[in-house]
Amino acid sequence: MKKLLYVFLLLISLSVNLFSENYANSPDFSIGLGTSDSSAFFIECDYKTTGKKTWLIHGGITGTSKPSGKKVPEQLWNYGKTKTNSGSYFTTYDIGIQKILLERFMVLFGVSIGTKEYFERYQDRRFRGGHYYLITNKESLIAFDTALTFWMSNHSAFFIRYNPIIGGGVGIKIGF
Repeated sequence: MKKLLYVFLLLISLSVNLFSENYANSPDFSIGLGTSDSSAFFIECDYKTTGKKTWLIHGGITGTSKPSGKKVPEQLWNYGKTKTNSGSYFTTYDIGIQKILLERFMVLFGVSIGTKEYFERYQDRRFRGGHYYLITNKESLIAFDTALTFWMSNHSAFFIRYNPIIGGGVGIKIGF
């Protein structure tokens, strides 16, 4: 479903004013959606600040590997003890500055602040989905990220992004 939505938004982005002349200077506000190689999904909102060549970016990233089942604060004596898997998921808030590099290209420098939670999932048919999970560790995250945006028109853009938390990522932006 996520990939279908991503392709649909990409097609819309490509079809809106593909050959317009005012690329990065035109939209005052844009929304970006993307995905990364660490199965993370991110959304960002961009808007111009006072200068025509500077944009303020804010958004969020969430990992999609959150476990199924009920989250419990502690494992009681009568809960199932068979561990099915373990892993981690994260959520961050991002803020940054984006500058026009060339007529169609913009470069982003930002910071991500958030949390990463490590979990263990256990089998127990009494819980929804037949599983429950415990948070075993929680840590704070801070990382710097960068992105390069290419405006195909004044209302659509493609971007690549790198952040140490999520790895590399790609996405689209729709400008308003």
